[in-house]
Amino acid sequence: MTDITYRQPEKDAVRQKALQYAVESLTNNRSQACCVERNYVRNLYNALSFEPGVELKNELQRIDTAYLGHWERLHDSCVGSKSASDLVVCYLSGPEPQNDFHVLISLGILPQNIWAFEYDKDMYREALNSCTSGLYPQPRLIKQPIEAFFRDTPRKFDIVYLDACGAIPSSKHALRCVASLSKYHRLASPGILITNFACPPVVEPDHIDCITEYLFTKYYPNVKLDQWEQLSQNTHYASLRRKVEQDFTKYYGDFITACLCDVCAITMPAQRFVNSRNFGDLIKSTLSIPTMTNENVNALENCSLGRAAMLRALKGRPLNRVTENLWQEFAGDNPYRDDASKSLLKLFCLKHQPDLLKNEIREIYDIATDPKVFYQFLDRPFGGMYLDFIINQLAYPMHAKTSGIRRYRYRAKETEMFTDVIPLDECRYIYDWLPGMHQMKQAYSDNSWQDIFRFALDGLVKQRLKYNNEFFFRGSVIDKYENGFEQKTLGEREVIERRCDRESA
Repeated sequence: MTDITYRQPEKDAVRQKALQYAVESLTNNRSQACCVERNYVRNLYNALSFEPGVELKNELQRIDTAYLGHWERLHDSCVGSKSASDLVVCYLSGPEPQNDFHVLISLGILPQNIWAFEYDKDMYREALNSCTSGLYPQPRLIKQPIEAFFRDTPRKFDIVYLDACGAIPSSKHALRCVASLSKYHRLASPGILITNFACPPVVEPDHIDCITEYLFTKYYPNVKLDQWEQLSQNTHYASLRRKVEQDFTKYYGDFITACLCDVCAITMPAQRFVNSRNFGDLIKSTLSIPTMTNENVNALENCSLGRAAMLRALKGRPLNRVTENLWQEFAGDNPYRDDASKSLLKLFCLKHQPDLLKNEIREIYDIATDPKVFYQFLDRPFGGMYLDFIINQLAYPMHAKTSGIRRYRYRAKETEMFTDVIPLDECRYIYDWLPGMHQMKQAYSDNSWQDIFRFALDGLVKQRLKYNNEFFFRGSVIDKYENGFEQKTLGEREVIERRCDRESA
């Protein structure tokens, strides 16, 4: 038998908090689990009705309010309702599958809807022994890598709990598992992803550089430098690197959350789209990635991951082992022909070179920039919004509800652990509201059809505005500081202290 145990009080507390929050979010609080809530569009319409301005009032008068009801019915069909007994859950078993199992059934999950995966033969034997007493109920133990199950079995789960206990990235490939979950679309919508990552056992300079560079492109998405190869000499970068080095646990925790949200909403959907025939339907001919230069990096604005991919491909930059492993994890199992980095570069080359678009696509792209067709609420619309929509309509991203994320940190023996509970939403009430790519001219000509889409999109933009800037730039309809329509932000990680520490305090 192994000497591993997963019954530390701190871990038990986090397990209970995470699973209870996940179940409540998908049942009693399901209407708040989606990125854009059902009443958002109607509330935004009503709020704009009180704003001054003749042109705005004229635009609102063009909206048939019956469309508000049409959108709400679509939202109902996408979100639906569920009780705890409807939820299907999977988790990594380890040698003690009963730990998570007992918490889940205490929350109302049916034992028949609980799947536990373990591939290590010794741990599987221990897990099996713990379930051979013949007592009902028991978890369903599957002796198979969970990634292989995602690939081979068309089963969706409402809650996926990946407690791999490895670092990100690491040989345990926990982030790759999340990428594969997204690739094969095995999480229901809305659904909850729970992960548990460990701090690297030894923090090396490559870890610090990888995290600093990843967060730098988010904190400073439009900074321009003469020599990106010498990024370490930039004042802002050097300052951020010092912060990462001095408070590694905080920034490592933020890095984990960013990677999890990005892989579900950006990197895997980008690979899915670029490696499909849908990508070819947009362009006149084969799109090749140019050699990365400092000028190319500077030219790319409001696209953090695209810039990070460019940095990776920039000649003259030293190889960072941790960064390379990270991008390999983003690819999931059985990588596509064009990996995450190449897919992002192709998408953003396309979006910044509209001459590459087929003529009929370019025509609709240009319509999206016409002020006679698109009223300017807050942001000035542009053609990229059309491309972002048709990409995401077909790529099926899962967006994180930023305001619904819960994060915890605790110590398991001597290792710092980071647990993230992330509500994810396909947002089909946005992407299914408008028709296909060649029908958008008709949709744009109907003010009600077009504006309801833009109102709903504003809600998604407010969720991702601070963290994902890759899609729907200039998508805001109302100011991010307006009461009821504010930009959403992540909460701080809750630190679960050791019981002995609390008693001695």
